[in-house]
Amino acid sequence: MERTPLKKPLPLVRLIHQHPADAGARVDLLASLGFRVQYEPLASTPLFRSIDAAPPSAIVIDLDRLPSHGLHYGHALRRRKTTRFIPLVFAGGLPEKIEKVRALLPDAVYCDWDSAARAIAQAIRTAPTQPVVPPEMPISKPGRALVDKLGVKPGMAVVLIDAPRHAESLLEPLPEGVEILTPPAKGDLFIWFARDPAEFQNSVASVLRKAAPSPVWIAWPKQASSQFTGLTQNMIRQSAIDLGWVDYKICSIDETWSGLLFQKRKV
Repeated sequence: MERTPLKKPLPLVRLIHQHPADAGARVDLLASLGFRVQYEPLASTPLFRSIDAAPPSAIVIDLDRLPSHGLHYGHALRRRKTTRFIPLVFAGGLPEKIEKVRALLPDAVYCDWDSAARAIAQAIRTAPTQPVVPPEMPISKPGRALVDKLGVKPGMAVVLIDAPRHAESLLEPLPEGVEILTPPAKGDLFIWFARDPAEFQNSVASVLRKAAPSPVWIAWPKQASSQFTGLTQNMIRQSAIDLGWVDYKICSIDETWSGLLFQKRKV
């Protein structure tokens, strides 16, 4: 009996796009060109962990929207040992923006969206065996990246406490060697997402005692956000001061969360 040959699975392509509302059209285009497409909004999932879990045949980065962010992600992908051998394809973008990316990542593939099928196929066939690894942090996102504002440095162990699902994605791309941990792990920096005032008062002494001597960000929902529960900056500051901690930095984490950074007062 003659067996029907098994069909070769379609190549898996990961799309990085800054605007979920516009990404659907790019997903549909890539699927119509014969690729399986992996895409989630950047704020909804830890991007690099997701790529490590299911490595694609190529990563396509859209340069039409926020090209400096696309450059930032391309840079981070090549800096990471687990992703630097995955072919990079930069699609779209103005010529002057493309040249900035090409200067940093000359062995990536560049194309317009009309020639994306051929460019992606070429990138997969010629996957880099000695990829160009750009120097550390030659660029930054417009303004300061959140990890910079939070003080996350290369090689740090960062412990997230009661974090919302999207917290890890807010920190990406992480500096090289950074580990994201959860309690009861010890770390170099703690970020605690506090919500209910009563729960905060019941937990603050324990959280700070276990984190010491490492600094602790205490984050709370902004008053203007839909998640505001009555916990305020003044409540948090006074409770920590009463326990021998002092705040020395404030940061807006995203549309929902603000944070104060505390260090145990030196005796």
